[in-house]
Amino acid sequence: MRKVWILLLGVLVMVSCKKGINYPPNENCITRVSFPLDKVSSADSAAAIALLDQHNIPHKNVMPAYVSFYNVPSGDNAGNYANIFVTQYINGLPVISGDIWYQFYNNVLQSTYGTIYKGYYPNSLPQHSLPDLRTLYYNAVAKNASQQFATSLQDSCLKATLGYYDLNVNLNTKPNLARVWLIMPEHGSFPHVYLRDDNSALILYDPGFVFYDVHKDQKTITGNAFKRQ
Repeated sequence: MRKVWILLLGVLVMVSCKKGINYPPNENCITRVSFPLDKVSSADSAAAIALLDQHNIPHKNVMPAYVSFYNVPSGDNAGNYANIFVTQYINGLPVISGDIWYQFYNNVLQSTYGTIYKGYYPNSLPQHSLPDLRTLYYNAVAKNASQQFATSLQDSCLKATLGYYDLNVNLNTKPNLARVWLIMPEHGSFPHVYLRDDNSALILYDPGFVFYDVHKDQKTITGNAFKRQ
């Protein structure tokens, strides 16, 4: 994966939409956002596309998601390095279970990681409304963390993005793409959940933090909950 999530020690501070106000599921304190969430600058994007073109690497249905260019001036590893991660798009939706990663050394392609998906996949029309997603999000937090923690997030706005997720992403088997929502707090990344759009099944719950419970005088690590349904 192109990003390493840093575990945050301490008390989780959430930024709320309207402090002290609870938003019931029928309120739209949730926004659909585009992917990738962290945009690549136009200059880095143009440089990445130029490098892909130089090597005749197709990029019709992809978008640069992370780009890194750097130089090692001396030593055994001296040279120019480039790492280009691109998100593949199918039916106008991003594949959010993993990018395609191209590694270059002195403008020569060294390796390629990731799956290039081909074939027919579920259409891009969502079944769930945004208010539905608020309820499903809090249910997932309550089930995998605690009801108390879920309640503490009730007055926080959320953001959600729709894409495809390969249910077999970590398996050496035929790809199995499902339409999935990635949901998280509006002003942060955690906790975030991946939920199937067709049957609401939880694909992944990631708290992204370790917190200290002053009442129990102990650290609590909720961990990741992976499910394939």
